[in-house]
Amino acid sequence: MDTIANRCKIIKKIRNNQIKSDINASTVGEKLLMDIFPAIDGFFIASCDFSSTELKMVLVSTATHAFCDRCGKKTTHTRGWQKRTVTMCPLGCKRFVLTLYMRRFYCQSDKHIFVEQQTKWLNKYARFSVRCIELMNLLHIHMSSVSTSKVMRKMGITCCPNTCINHLKKIQRLPDRTARNIGIDDFAKRKRHTYGSVIVDHDTGEILELIDSRDSSIVANVLKQYKKVNTITRDRGRCFIKAIKQGAPSAHAITDKFHVIEDLTSAVFPKILQEFLHKRMELLTQGLVGPIKPQISRGWLYNSIYAVLESMCKDARRIKKMTEWNTFMDLYARQGLTLSEIHDKTGFDGFKMGKLRNTKYEDLLNPTQLRAYKAIESITNRILCKKSLDYSVVTKGLHSTEKKEILKRLLFLLRGKWKEDWKAYDDAYKAFLAKATIRNEEYDLWNSIVHFNWKTKTETVRLFLQDLHVTDLAYYITTFQGILSGEVKMNLYKWINMVIGCGNEKMEKFAKGLIKDYSAINNSIASKLNNGILEGSVNKIKTAKRIMGGRASISLLQIKVSSNLDT
Repeated sequence: MDTIANRCKIIKKIRNNQIKSDINASTVGEKLLMDIFPAIDGFFIASCDFSSTELKMVLVSTATHAFCDRCGKKTTHTRGWQKRTVTMCPLGCKRFVLTLYMRRFYCQSDKHIFVEQQTKWLNKYARFSVRCIELMNLLHIHMSSVSTSKVMRKMGITCCPNTCINHLKKIQRLPDRTARNIGIDDFAKRKRHTYGSVIVDHDTGEILELIDSRDSSIVANVLKQYKKVNTITRDRGRCFIKAIKQGAPSAHAITDKFHVIEDLTSAVFPKILQEFLHKRMELLTQGLVGPIKPQISRGWLYNSIYAVLESMCKDARRIKKMTEWNTFMDLYARQGLTLSEIHDKTGFDGFKMGKLRNTKYEDLLNPTQLRAYKAIESITNRILCKKSLDYSVVTKGLHSTEKKEILKRLLFLLRGKWKEDWKAYDDAYKAFLAKATIRNEEYDLWNSIVHFNWKTKTETVRLFLQDLHVTDLAYYITTFQGILSGEVKMNLYKWINMVIGCGNEKMEKFAKGLIKDYSAINNSIASKLNNGILEGSVNKIKTAKRIMGGRASISLLQIKVSSNLDT
């Protein structure tokens, strides 16, 4: 009969009749196994099978006694064998499987049969070694159960996603409730449907506990177990205000400054932003902001004619000389640099600089350019009178053939310059109305209204803030921000009284709401603690939920986001 006991008898009989070479090979194999897995003790190798992907070993126990798992007494009475297949960590890129024949013992004191245990490397009833389970949990902490299962399968360890989840859930972790400075915030288990709460230690930055609700009574029961808590940071949620009063009434509650400022700006800023966008279009229509529309004016004509005059020359030497003269005059006449400084910048020698200084603009022009230059005043007046750059319109009534020839060439170049200016204006106008520009101005407006020491960077915001109504609102908000940051020494209660009579309904409602939470907000002024670390913890929870792909139970999340396991 092919039973486990008979197999072990056959193995033992063969072992007794082994030749010397077989005994030596078995001894070497057992020593090698002991070197690789020192925790495995009390077994001999019965057989070993190799393949290209797998290594299988059959180990038979040599135990002669065991201690009862109930009464703890030693017993030597055997009752057969138990066969168990155990998956080990990969060995040499191969799947490594042990088939164990473990002794069953009978306890005469307790009258029951039990199997010997290998507590150092194998848990009771386990089909994976302790080291294999540790590897599985380490991978599962950083990825989903499905991904962990796929990676383990590639390594030769066959396990399903549910197996990975069950092993990770077995990790026992009790929250440390001896913290003195904690923070509490909520997170979405399912956005806009169900929420939980997270408690973080401010001193260590670790997530202490996840609560499967944000109901005030449930949170209060958890806070009652934090006996040594001194300060608790929170946002302005009613559930947490009520929970702290019920669960930790002796603790100092600190309202997060960011959430207070956010409540104020969300109440006031949308209306200010709407007024700003309307005012922005008015200022653009009036030409006070944005690009300036090109116009045929005397200044534009002078600048354009001088610019196109230089393009009327095709002589390379004359163009080079004109460029050098313009460079020298810009440095010498406009910037007021000395000759030695100009020499350092350009490399011109003294003779060349003296020659350029004594040269007149007219000396650099060719005959065609010179005729246009001498007639620049009359040409400008004629174009301004006709208010056009069209050749037929400008030359109407002009009898001088020479002037007509000059105007024909000059107007052609001016029309090209006019098109370039209009194209640049259109591009600048589109850029001014672009979302990126508006977003930058909104950011500047928000900082100008909220931050106490912010310097306005855009002209549109500067003109908008000149409105008396907006100036008053900006003063109230920036002063409040300065009080919270400690830059303004005004008393918080004085600010509340000042705002209640300001006439702005939203501001007055916000100020009255501060009175209900006055103690916690006043505590935040002198405290360095805030909810920044909690926002980071909530993001960590969100990341863990995304990785888990929907299998986001609170118990599993608790293990995933625990900092002491994330190593």
